[in-house]
Amino acid sequence: MAVTGEAGLGYMLGNLEVLLREKLGITVVHISNGGFAGYGPGFWGAGHDPFTHQVLGPDDVDMSKVIGALGFHTERVNNPAAIIPALRRALDVNASGRPAYIEFICCQYPVYGQWVGRSTE
Repeated sequence: MAVTGEAGLGYMLGNLEVLLREKLGITVVHISNGGFAGYGPGFWGAGHDPFTHQVLGPDDVDMSKVIGALGFHTERVNNPAAIIPALRRALDVNASGRPAYIEFICCQYPVYGQWVGRSTE
């Protein structure tokens, strides 16, 4: 299993055909938050690139359709309750030597508990 985000998926797209050609049962899990390794102005503080988060989000590009067109088993998951069943289906497909791709649609900005940002002073 390979777990990646938008930028990582872009870097490996050219290598995905190898999984098909060599009949490698590997599942690629894409944590799709549209972030492209960036999180908007001020998220990580001064000096952080504020624009990579605006490239394209999951509403703009459905990578499950793109990768499915190559021949992968693909799923796009929007509901957390569907994660485990989607992973099970992908692993079942992998057993036959077919690669799988699952795109988990997530919020770009992490949601932390009340403890984050609290002063220890």
